[in-house]
Amino acid sequence: MQTSAYYVLLTLALVGCSRTRVVADTTPLVDAGAAPASAVLSARPIASAAVDAGPKGPTIELRMPGKDAHSWSLEATGLPAISADGTQILFVIESDPDQRGYPNDAFDVRRVSDDLNAQSLKGFDGYELGSSDDNALRPAIEKRATVLHALLAREAWTPMKAATSVATNTFSLDDLRFTLNGGQALLTKKGAQLGAWDTSTWRRPDILPDSMSSSTCVFTPELVRVHIDEKSKVIAATVRQRVKDMEHANGCLGPDDTHALHW
Repeated sequence: MQTSAYYVLLTLALVGCSRTRVVADTTPLVDAGAAPASAVLSARPIASAAVDAGPKGPTIELRMPGKDAHSWSLEATGLPAISADGTQILFVIESDPDQRGYPNDAFDVRRVSDDLNAQSLKGFDGYELGSSDDNALRPAIEKRATVLHALLAREAWTPMKAATSVATNTFSLDDLRFTLNGGQALLTKKGAQLGAWDTSTWRRPDILPDSMSSSTCVFTPELVRVHIDEKSKVIAATVRQRVKDMEHANGCLGPDDTHALHW
């Protein structure tokens, strides 16, 4: 896939990890055709972007500026986002680079009705990079970019509003307050409870004890980001899968995960 001059990337500030950028949209439009080595994705073509006064849709860029995959990176704006009908959320799984320094990112579409994945899509896979000629993987990654672009273009995704951390495991947006409390997640508005969810089901099945541990791991989720779409009454709650080992300080392995909740 060649990068089309008909698509743009709107970028601003870095808020993600060292190789994953999640940024807001306020800078002028830039013609992404000047970067032929990148697979650039945008939900809006240039012809309509210049006159679009509505909410800006999410954008995704898989950057491959050279042959060495250590320099490759993901940049995304407007995520997590909610579908036009309010039934799904789209978010990036912001994994840290693997131990060799390769980018390691993916995307999930999660159903609001049952908090289960409707679709999972690869971006960069740190485990496959470095195992062969990185440059030979470029066509496969460009195909992934095509699939991601189709996902963005198939409907009007709307970025969700970020809540502010006000205390440990507590986030606030206007009058809404979302809290992890023991084995429950609670949403309140001016003290009145709007929703409650059992968080014991949030432990990912792929969390396993690390190689130095043989004891039982205890799942203790930590709330790291919260995004809300009050119109659809949907929350995207990102949880750090902090799983404590009762005998060893190093604990158990587990990535961040995002949950779709409806009240």
